[in-house]
Amino acid sequence: MRIIVFILFLTFTCLAGRAQIFIGKDKVAVKQLMKEKREFALDESSVNAAYNTLKYVDNRGSLTCLFLFDDSDICTLSKLMCDYSFLEKTTKQLDEDYTPGEEGQWTHTEDGINYLIILKKGDWFFSVLTKKTE
Repeated sequence: MRIIVFILFLTFTCLAGRAQIFIGKDKVAVKQLMKEKREFALDESSVNAAYNTLKYVDNRGSLTCLFLFDDSDICTLSKLMCDYSFLEKTTKQLDEDYTPGEEGQWTHTEDGINYLIILKKGDWFFSVLTKKTE
């Protein structure tokens, strides 16, 4: 059980800490990158024709990763949703990897592109959103 929790934590921190790598990538590239994360599977059970998205769920059902694409199939936002058992470690990881801003927000610059990372708390889970800033 400990090893499963550890693997889930490593997976989560990799996605939360590197979610911006998906921003600016096309849908085919995102699918390929997610295929390399074998603990995640594409979930097509809740496809909404109004939005251009991809949804991935981990094997245990503790983590969900959602990617939003523009009309050209370029990723504009990633959202990682997970159980509150990851909150403390996630916040610590975000503090270490990024520049803290307002409460629940971090900034990051990579290859001259600025990103905003937002931690939002919900009733049953929290989410980490990553998007480009202007």
